[in-house]
Amino acid sequence: GVLQNDPKVIGMLDIAKTLNKPIDGHAPGLRGEDLIRYIDHGITTDHECTDYDEALEKIQNGMMVIIREGSDAKNFESLEALIDQYPDMLMFCSDDKNCLDLEKGHINELCKRAIQKGHKLMNVLKIACLNPIKHYHLPVGRLRPGDSADFIIVKDLENFEILETHIDGILVAEHGKSLIAHVPITPINQFWTLKKHEDEFKVQCTGQKIRVIVAQEGSLKTKSMLITPLVDEENTILYDLDRDILKLACVCRYKNQDPSVCFVKGFGLKKGAIASSVAHDSHNIMACGTNDRDLSAAVNAIIDAKGGLCCSIDGKIKLLPLPIAGLMSDEEGQVIIEKLKELNAYIKTCAPQLSHPLMTLSFLGLLVIPELKLSDFGLFDVNEFAFTSLCVSDRSK
Repeated sequence: GVLQNDPKVIGMLDIAKTLNKPIDGHAPGLRGEDLIRYIDHGITTDHECTDYDEALEKIQNGMMVIIREGSDAKNFESLEALIDQYPDMLMFCSDDKNCLDLEKGHINELCKRAIQKGHKLMNVLKIACLNPIKHYHLPVGRLRPGDSADFIIVKDLENFEILETHIDGILVAEHGKSLIAHVPITPINQFWTLKKHEDEFKVQCTGQKIRVIVAQEGSLKTKSMLITPLVDEENTILYDLDRDILKLACVCRYKNQDPSVCFVKGFGLKKGAIASSVAHDSHNIMACGTNDRDLSAAVNAIIDAKGGLCCSIDGKIKLLPLPIAGLMSDEEGQVIIEKLKELNAYIKTCAPQLSHPLMTLSFLGLLVIPELKLSDFGLFDVNEFAFTSLCVSDRSK
């Protein structure tokens, strides 16, 4: 949108500049002249760098690079060599780290790994603490006279085990436990779609081949491939478990309409279906399955709950409700951790291949990261930045 001078996008950038707000970038793989044009619009950071050369080029053109280590997208190993080379141009972030991984650690984990790699302590601390405060103009204490008392106490500066967290001089967490009082809330949500019948997920083949999204472990990027599909006597496209060709559906949550359906490879499901209403950026329902019965059952369980994470195996449902906007729970963090462990264990019985299948699923509707994604309007070719067809004739590309 930036490179194409989309009026809506440029208008938002202008507002940010008027308010003197730093503008975060989102430009995976952007290099060369396009990168310079992108930065010239006032964009100051990027958290989507996946390799050293890309990050180095962005830094050398004046952009802050945020080293990301989430549950699915993991870039620390590729970028950590930059830490002592450009300590003033780096920050750390997690970006989509689920609560099971958050329980193990956050930015402190990146500090620990950086020290283990032999990087200089003060450079690591600058990247973790000082650079974000300065770049984003955060009203956070820096341990100077007169500052608010915002700090952590760690056991040592090698393992970064956090003993205490203080905000404004108040102890808010100790030995991994939050001391902040639970606040009851009334959920706010937008879930207006009706439940779906399994026949709504059937797809007719109108060409010789179909486009397939190829999901990749540890990456938000996908690949696109063409295959000759299995079809029945009515030319309905079938699941192909032997080749790991599964059905992927996107169900609009904000109004009632037919599901968008395509096919995906890389999940390795052997049975059942998974579904999620955490699906960046529109947060429609994304579902992947091995049969229409479980696919519709998982989707409908989320519709009934007005949001959640779900797995259906032979119609048996395991659901983690997310009643707040279909994205968050109103329960205590430790409660959710235990429930997510149970759900993940259930999913592992049908999907042993991917480390974080629900996280991978959540990014298959994100239309700004290459190569092929699915929205409630259909398949989207990110490289061409245009919608494309599922079925392809021999003469088509």
